[in-house]
Amino acid sequence: MQRIICLLMLAICWATLPASTQIVPRLNFFTSYTDNLFQTVERQSDWINQFYLDFDYVARDDVNLYYSGNASVFNEFVDLFSHTHRMGLSYLKTGQDRDTFYAGSEVAVRLDRPIYDYRDFIQSQVFVNVKRYLRPTLMSRAGYTLRYQKYANARDFSFVEQVGFAQLSTFLPRRMTLQARSELGLKSYLRQRQTDGFSESGRQGAVLQWVGQVKAAQSLSELAGVRLSYVLRRNLSGESRQVDEEFYDADDELFDDRYSYESDELQAALKYLAPLNTELEVGTNWAWRRYGGRLALDLEGSFIGVDVERRDRRRSLSLGLAKTFYMEQGWAREVDIEFEWLYRNTDSNDPYYAAVGQVFSTGIQVGF
Repeated sequence: MQRIICLLMLAICWATLPASTQIVPRLNFFTSYTDNLFQTVERQSDWINQFYLDFDYVARDDVNLYYSGNASVFNEFVDLFSHTHRMGLSYLKTGQDRDTFYAGSEVAVRLDRPIYDYRDFIQSQVFVNVKRYLRPTLMSRAGYTLRYQKYANARDFSFVEQVGFAQLSTFLPRRMTLQARSELGLKSYLRQRQTDGFSESGRQGAVLQWVGQVKAAQSLSELAGVRLSYVLRRNLSGESRQVDEEFYDADDELFDDRYSYESDELQAALKYLAPLNTELEVGTNWAWRRYGGRLALDLEGSFIGVDVERRDRRRSLSLGLAKTFYMEQGWAREVDIEFEWLYRNTDSNDPYYAAVGQVFSTGIQVGF
């Protein structure tokens, strides 16, 4: 069934293209080493190899058809292997005064090894975004996304998500940009779960979350710039559905998504355009998370207190280096090489998640 789904998506992609179509492919390969794969006190290390393959076809100046596939291969934890395939169609219309209208749709499928097949899903989404300049120095954006995600083997967690946002950006003298964004997301589970013969409460049937962000970017010179942002995340109603840890990994992204916590987050980054088409970026992040409805445990698996919910303080530091080679001749148009180091430190009242870890990554992207 997995092979059939993959082949059908590829066949549809190819069948919709004219015989004379010129396809623009991109190939990415990343390999990473981490000394704490699961970001827990157990500190298990692994090598991760990730492959990405993209095909873009511009049917017209305003229409784009694309396919994107990726696979993750683990050296030690081989059962974590997964692959995802996406195919989409987008439409872009540019109006007067640099105004734009952008809309599209996408279907996707993710497939895992049998031990983790509860992650397998089929997804479809549609979106629409608009950009308009209210004044030459004031730009507005707004958008809406509707996503349907069905898990083949964990049906209690299938959901429909709606996300709408509005954003304002102002461009000030001395090359400074200020931005404010407000986003509202609603995640609704598709079916009601029965627990010990009783239906769950309505609080776990849907989660309404608001996200606010302010960002400032300042150009320091022709070659350097700095940005600073603050993100506030709050659940206005409902809670994420609780997981039975006898059957699932509670830390899996299937359950530990953005709706499972509230947070305050501060980000800062410095970017420098070095000679020889080289880009250097240093970034740092501080985040305070509160997991509503998820109680903190000690290393023995017992509650650390009555109704004490898990709280994390997360800090990270990253260093990235990227260089682009532009090819005048040959089979490739450009080649990008990237190196990144990431350090993460989590201080949690649940000692199992109080851990540090590092990730060393290198990658190559080839554009044809």
